[in-house]
Amino acid sequence: MISAISEVDIALWDLLGKELGAPIYKLLGGGAKRIKGYITGEYHRQGKGVKELVEEVKNYVNQGFKMVKIKVGGLELSKDIKRLKALREEFGETLDIAVDANNVYTFNEALRARREFGKLGVVFFEEPIMTDHLDLSAELVRLLEIPVAGYETAYILFESREIITMKAVDIVQADAAWSGG
Repeated sequence: MISAISEVDIALWDLLGKELGAPIYKLLGGGAKRIKGYITGEYHRQGKGVKELVEEVKNYVNQGFKMVKIKVGGLELSKDIKRLKALREEFGETLDIAVDANNVYTFNEALRARREFGKLGVVFFEEPIMTDHLDLSAELVRLLEIPVAGYETAYILFESREIITMKAVDIVQADAAWSGG
């Protein structure tokens, strides 16, 4: 239901923007501040190895992306580290790398993963643990050097407010298509 409301809300903002000849970010009060975009890649699948990951990311870099977010947690941590090391070796510091665990780690696994990701210069760690454990996410924020990002899985305004007031993330990643617009 909330997602359906999101789609209507987004469509109405789009219509208003077209009617007024203004981009939606300006209608919402945004300024001209630029933010760095990234592309999400590496949805792991059977038979896709390190070589294929590097080729996928090369394609993104050739399209002009200077930052990529890689899915982690679907494999053993050692395999994820091997994949990230291959990217760092291929692209050096010219490519910013973020990781997205999609809520799969336990608190202790997230701490272990963070140590390894930090060695590789990961710029943020998205949704390391379940959204339901905001107290533990806030503890991760306190303990980790890598910024914690999330939680697009918060569907309503009150959940987002709780994430922010609990300082459960460093980077708020609300998803307008899921959270009521």
